[in-house]
Amino acid sequence: MTQNEQIVLAQYPEGLPKAEDFRFEIIDIASPEEGEVTIETAYISADPYMRNRMKPNTNSYIGGFELDQPIVGLAVGQVTESNHSDFKKGDTVSGMLPWQKYSTVKADDLMHLPDLDVPPYLFLGVLGMTGQTAYHGLLDIGQPKAGDTVVVSAASGAVGAVLAKSQKSKVPVLSVLQAEIRKQAILLMN
Repeated sequence: MTQNEQIVLAQYPEGLPKAEDFRFEIIDIASPEEGEVTIETAYISADPYMRNRMKPNTNSYIGGFELDQPIVGLAVGQVTESNHSDFKKGDTVSGMLPWQKYSTVKADDLMHLPDLDVPPYLFLGVLGMTGQTAYHGLLDIGQPKAGDTVVVSAASGAVGAVLAKSQKSKVPVLSVLQAEIRKQAILLMN
């Protein structure tokens, strides 16, 4: 059987995560059972929310990581073996996957990626969860109207940066820094 590689959480970090908080392991690749596929991971997203998952008894909305288990995060890869009719070898997919070179998972937990002329890693950012959060957060939840100004409180973060850079928004978008500069300019002019 072919060997696989994975990164597990060896201990809960204290302060900033260090190399010894993780462990690199060699394991076997599991063959897909009915309804499963095996994916060769091409890109893994390491996101800020994951740090909160590296605490014992965390109250994270997504749950904490377990010791001696692989870190799990959004990833993009290609199907190498399929035991599901909707997925074939070579399909590019995305999903919450263990940090492994090869992952065998339920096909229902995966999303086919559209065949666009863009690098697949963009589906971990602007074309993925980050971009969707920015887009739907602004337009579906915020529902700004003409004449509104949107202030982005954390344009240095992934979602805020996408939102602040968006050229498709229907209203002006200001980062907090831009808003403060504008406020100071108005104060100086008065």
